[in-house]
Amino acid sequence: MLSKPNISELKDKAENRYKISLAVAKRARQIAKKRLEEDNEDIKDPVDIAAIELEQDKIKIVKEIEE
Repeated sequence: MLSKPNISELKDKAENRYKISLAVAKRARQIAKKRLEEDNEDIKDPVDIAAIELEQDKIKIVKEIEE
């Protein structure tokens, strides 16, 4: 569950809340998968880590190019 930063605090990172949610969820899955591969038992929630990365501009949401 996303607690800090919340979706409304990230609203300037994308066009809408849906895209923010998708980006955070996708990154959280990557973090969780990496933890399993490395057998890392970090306590922090992958969703919170992903949201913080987005807030700190460590990850970006890119626009899709329509053809």
